[in-house]
Amino acid sequence: MNHSPLPQTTVTPLGNIMLFAGGTLAAAAAAWSAAFGQHWFSVPACALCTAAALACFRQLFTQKRPTKNELCHHMLAAMLLALAVDPQMVIWQVPKVWPEVLRITSLTGGFLILCLVLNTLRHTITSADTPHPLETLALLVSPVLFNSLLMLSTPDQVAKLGAWWGASGLCALILGRTIILGLFNEVVGQLLSLLIIRRPIREFRLHALLVGAALLAAVSPECALLGSSASLASWPKLAAIPA
Repeated sequence: MNHSPLPQTTVTPLGNIMLFAGGTLAAAAAAWSAAFGQHWFSVPACALCTAAALACFRQLFTQKRPTKNELCHHMLAAMLLALAVDPQMVIWQVPKVWPEVLRITSLTGGFLILCLVLNTLRHTITSADTPHPLETLALLVSPVLFNSLLMLSTPDQVAKLGAWWGASGLCALILGRTIILGLFNEVVGQLLSLLIIRRPIREFRLHALLVGAALLAAVSPECALLGSSASLASWPKLAAIPA
């Protein structure tokens, strides 16, 4: 029994133009919704526009519709970015409290939405596939990692983090810095390993290197202060002679 092949979907040049224009407008609308839309409205609008852009570009370059998993993947990422936008933040600033590390500016939210769509478009054109979820995860955590580094300039909050683990005084400050820098090193290292070679870092030596580098960076400000004139002046008179 012969089975005739399924008919192929043909798209006219005008249809290609309309799909490209629709995807571009949907991507721009998603970025605008995240950056300048009302917060209660911007989250679902951003997600729907991102899904529409994905559908248009997927149909244009592969003649296929996106799967439900692909749509959920991109809509969830867009919703998280839209939720992170703080309309009160005109420019990127140092977080004052720890919950603010999750906040981003309006322009940053719109820019990250465009990066999400452009990365999807690149994969669609080059491999007829969607980005790996780890790439989207890296995009989502990048502003959080940046904000966590900015928190290093707030000694009170850093010391509170160290005090939460039982340290006090200068030890709490150093421990807080070590935790922040250690987590930063681990997250970046694991993401790079997963994205490049598709496996996590398991070697103890590499973990020790990442944490050790964080500890050295955490104590370096205090080590630098030991050589200052003010520090030498506080030493016993015999040791203060070089000052």
